[in-house]
Amino acid sequence: MAKETYDPIFGNADNAADKETASSAESGNTSGANAASTDGYADRTSSQEGAANTPSPEKPSVLISLIKGLCYFVAFYAAQFVTGMLMGIVFGTQKSMEDMAAGAAPSPDALAEYINEALNKNANLLVVVYTVILLLFLLIFFAIRRKKFLQEVRLKKISAKSVPALLILPVGLMLFVNGALNLLPAEWLSSYAESSASLLGMSAFGLALLSNAVCAPLSEEITFRGLMLSRFDRAIPKWVGILLTSFIFGLVHGQIIWICYATLLGVVFGLVAEHEGTILASLILHVIFNLLGTILSYSGLSFTPVILIAALLIGLVLTALGFYLLFRNPAKRTPETD
Repeated sequence: MAKETYDPIFGNADNAADKETASSAESGNTSGANAASTDGYADRTSSQEGAANTPSPEKPSVLISLIKGLCYFVAFYAAQFVTGMLMGIVFGTQKSMEDMAAGAAPSPDALAEYINEALNKNANLLVVVYTVILLLFLLIFFAIRRKKFLQEVRLKKISAKSVPALLILPVGLMLFVNGALNLLPAEWLSSYAESSASLLGMSAFGLALLSNAVCAPLSEEITFRGLMLSRFDRAIPKWVGILLTSFIFGLVHGQIIWICYATLLGVVFGLVAEHEGTILASLILHVIFNLLGTILSYSGLSFTPVILIAALLIGLVLTALGFYLLFRNPAKRTPETD
């Protein structure tokens, strides 16, 4: 029996005759195979050159990402401006009609002063209205662009493991901030107290809760930690984006003491949102912090220096504990945004 051999090109040959036939086929087809191989190589080369020349989708540039983030801040500010203008027109029209009914000619200066006072007295109502306007605008804007609103603002579920930390942290922050503020010199706190009184003291408690504990945190977290920070992340390092959005967040609060501690809170909210990959985490912090602050402001309670120092120390401990519980877990993946 002829020894079985294996030809790497044609496979097994049972005998010499098969080998001869294979050899003849090989010699007869060599030129054709070479030609086919050449053609195949040319096709592959042409395909590779075409793929190399095909432009790949480009990521947004640094400048475009920054501009997008700032545009969302403009939308946030525009919602406030439009709301203020509309409410000013309503109040001004009402005042003018009252003056005309009384037979008095409305004075432009007196009318402007009245409108300004009316807006201050209704500051909480203004927050509620501009939040609704902002949310409607964003929903329509992303619907037109065929984008998912929740994904674009980085709003998704949080891990159950994060909940205890997210409940402890805002309590610690509130105790620490209030303890520190009340230890400042009285002359530093005069304008802060006046601003707080104008914002809270002229509204019903329910409206103040709706404004400060729901609407303000919702509009601010969507804007600063959701839309702005996510766009800045693609242009600059995360820590720079957190600092920048926090500084802008502080500035919109106006009063100097508010600016200082709102900026620091913005850093905390930004760190938490980035770590958890969702603004729901920072929103929970913001809501609880503002809720406690509103209740405390309406309570009219006053505390001795000893109690304030104790609150500051307890707040510091709770804040450290909240950070430890939260950041001992690995960071979550942040959803992609446009």
